[in-house]
Amino acid sequence: MIKFFRKIRQKLLSENKFSKYLIYAIGEIILVVIGILIALQINNWNENRKINNLKQTYYKQLLSDLEADKNYADATIETLNSQIKKYEDYKSAFEEPNLTIQSAINKSLESAGPTLSIKFKTSTINSLINTGEINLLDIEMRDKLAKYDANMNQVETLHAYNSSIAGGMAQKVLMTAGAPDLLMRLRNQKILSGFLVHAIKQEDTFLILEGYLWQRSTGNSTTINGLNKLKENADEIIAILNYKIKK
Repeated sequence: MIKFFRKIRQKLLSENKFSKYLIYAIGEIILVVIGILIALQINNWNENRKINNLKQTYYKQLLSDLEADKNYADATIETLNSQIKKYEDYKSAFEEPNLTIQSAINKSLESAGPTLSIKFKTSTINSLINTGEINLLDIEMRDKLAKYDANMNQVETLHAYNSSIAGGMAQKVLMTAGAPDLLMRLRNQKILSGFLVHAIKQEDTFLILEGYLWQRSTGNSTTINGLNKLKENADEIIAILNYKIKK
């Protein structure tokens, strides 16, 4: 093709047809410019296609993460509600008249148990932020993901804080009264039990248990509210992602 155009130029120059040569040269330049523009357009199209494919991949990963977060939130809420129910059942025991301190401690121990640790295991949002590729997404999606990530961290942090307070109270119970099953093990140990009656202040133990159960239940209620709001945020983002994936 290049040889073909060169022959035409040489022929026009040899025939002293300068005006025709000039017109031809301008036309050739225009063709070259058009070719460059077409090549740039094709290159831009390929780059945009790669970016769109990458965005679709991220949309699907985010969708999978958000669904996993919702399932995790549902399971966590179920566990927290179970603990709250035990606390409510424990409080209903006080409707019985003449409840002894020992009976109250036993009932509180039945409602006691470890606090639940909460940690979401999904990572796509953090990966997008750390790599800077979150900038591939539109501003609305970036804002919603940032808000969602902040709310998720807040739920984890606040629950950990409330759990640490409750955990400190549980440690005090162990320090003042021993293991939760100690009283049951002492039933056949009259000598040891008689000695410990004076060593263990049951009133203090009971009050600490009361504080622990209240703190755990209150913290659980706060966490459940946070998880429900997080699920609402997730549903909103999921609806947008499904729309973008179908486009």
